Amino acid sequence: MRTFYRFVSYLSYPGFIAVLGILHFAPGYLSLTLSLLGYALLPLLFAGWMIRSGRVESLEMKTAPERNLAYRVSLVLDLALALYFQWRWQSEAAQWPWVIFGVILLLTLVNQFGYKASMHTAACGGLLAFSFTWVLKHFGVIALTASLPMQLYLGSLTLLFGLVYLSRYRLGAHSHRELLGGTAIGLFVTFAFQLIWNL
Repeated sequence: MRTFYRFVSYLSYPGFIAVLGILHFAPGYLSLTLSLLGYALLPLLFAGWMIRSGRVESLEMKTAPERNLAYRVSLVLDLALALYFQWRWQSEAAQWPWVIFGVILLLTLVNQFGYKASMHTAACGGLLAFSFTWVLKHFGVIALTASLPMQLYLGSLTLLFGLVYLSRYRLGAHSHRELLGGTAIGLFVTFAFQLIWNL
C-alpha cells in the first residue's frame, strides 16, 4: 500500500498539478512546453542541485528551512510565467498562472514562520476550487446536478484531492495540521483571485 501512496504522491507533484491547470484553461503545445519547463522541469532540476550540494537531504524537503530557497526560486519562475501568459493570452486563460503565483507566495510567507504547509494539498485544493468556480461561472449550478460530464470531471478532481491528502499523511510527509493548512492556502488564494476578477 505504501507503494501506491508513493505513486499518488509523485503523480500529484505540485508542478504537474500546475501544468494540468494550465492545459485545462489554455490547451496547446506552447502552453504545455512552457508550463512543463517552468513549473516542473526547472524546479526539479534545481531541487536535484540542492540535494547534490547538500543544501537539502531529499526531494521531500521535510523542514521549513530546507524549503526557503526552493520557494524563492519558484516565486521568480512563477512570476515570470504569469507575466508572460498574461501578455500572451490577455484573457481568462491568464488567471490560473496568477493563482499559482499567489499560492506559492503565501506558502513562502508562512514558511518563514516555520510552518511547513503542504504544497501538494495547496496545489490540488487550488485546482479543485478553481474548477468548481469555473464550472459554476460558465454552466451554472445546474451543471452540478444535471451534467454527467461535469459531475465526472469534478468528481475525479475531488477523488484526486482525497487520495493526495491520504497519501501524504500515510507517508508521514505531513501532519493533518500541515495538510489542512496547505488546503486552506489553496482555497483562500483561489477564491480571493476569483472574487477580484469577478468584481
